Amino acid sequence: MIGVLGISHKDTMQASMWFRHTSNLPEEQDGHNRLLVFLSPRVSERMRNHIARSIPSFTISFHEAPVHERGYPGSASHLFVLAMEEAGRLYPGEPLLWLESDAIPTKPGWFDAISEEYATCDKPFMGHLEAAHAIPHLAGVAVYPPNWKELSPMLANSHTAPDIPFFGRGKGQAFDAYAAPEVFPQSRQAKTIQQVFGKRRWYPHDLDKIGPETVLIHQSKDGSLINLLSKR
Repeated sequence: MIGVLGISHKDTMQASMWFRHTSNLPEEQDGHNRLLVFLSPRVSERMRNHIARSIPSFTISFHEAPVHERGYPGSASHLFVLAMEEAGRLYPGEPLLWLESDAIPTKPGWFDAISEEYATCDKPFMGHLEAAHAIPHLAGVAVYPPNWKELSPMLANSHTAPDIPFFGRGKGQAFDAYAAPEVFPQSRQAKTIQQVFGKRRWYPHDLDKIGPETVLIHQSKDGSLINLLSKR
């Protein structure tokens, strides 16, 4: 399994915290996992140097992603498509774990645990199922099969999705919700990946919301979950 992390210029502070936190969570073998980091055009060299941090468990490579900067969620969808296409070209036949800087690993061995669960998964997509959402969908931080474009043409073209009133003119749609009609029926709920959508700040009692087998939780944008996990 290959890790794919997308970073926009608005994510640089989160990404710096993510790298610092993840560098303290070793896997079983140093350097045996691969993490491809894709940066949008507005991530400057100074920002990139601020983000970059060695993670002993991973071999990391940085890549440019020529994203159309039109705001959320269209730009995020474009970053996803560009990064996943390039990751598939570099590592054909490998499943891909899409990561974002607000998706926080919770314990050592997290990447291997997700990879091992996916190896026994009976469906091509695996992650957190937002079944009660207005549009039931697989949350974007998830594992995708090598042939994700063939299994979901909507996902492959999500960066060209038509505008909807909720986001406004010229903003497009979020790739996970847009492609839900095709992806959701082909998805399995992961034990290792959990989403608590819209969570602004994490407090000590919130740690009880994390499942016993969860090793990656989305979302925490302010560093509060990282701080709590570090103390624990």
